[in-house]
Amino acid sequence: MKMDLTKKIDDLIAANDESGLDAIIKEHGGYIFKTEYLGFTSNHGLMGEYFYSNSFEEAVGKTKEYLSIPLQKKEDGLSISLELITKFLNGGLEYGANIFSKKQTGKGITSTCNLSDCSNFEQIKRGTETLSDDELMLFKNCIEENLM
Repeated sequence: MKMDLTKKIDDLIAANDESGLDAIIKEHGGYIFKTEYLGFTSNHGLMGEYFYSNSFEEAVGKTKEYLSIPLQKKEDGLSISLELITKFLNGGLEYGANIFSKKQTGKGITSTCNLSDCSNFEQIKRGTETLSDDELMLFKNCIEENLM
């Protein structure tokens, strides 16, 4: 189902198919979502997973799933993010906005909804031509209610 979007994007990135990546973004209204879980250690670097979706609700659900994963003893910290992707650049680099992030280390936890800050909201709005203020406000409210 939607998990196929992650495989499809990974395959296009591996093939360095920029026009295919552009077509996916266009096909899904000019943006998609990516949620990512990264655990990190001082000895082993990064480990994690990510998930692409054209559904905001599905992306929030996956983010909630990632948020339920506790910091493992072997990890020095973790980072979870929900991103709004509007373009893929050379080699699969993503362009868009991080709309939610949570970082956890032994020193504490920080959660941020970047849509809550007016200047970030305006910047994100400028970067996504196909999203209305109402849609972005809906995203903001949903993030604050479900992820913060």
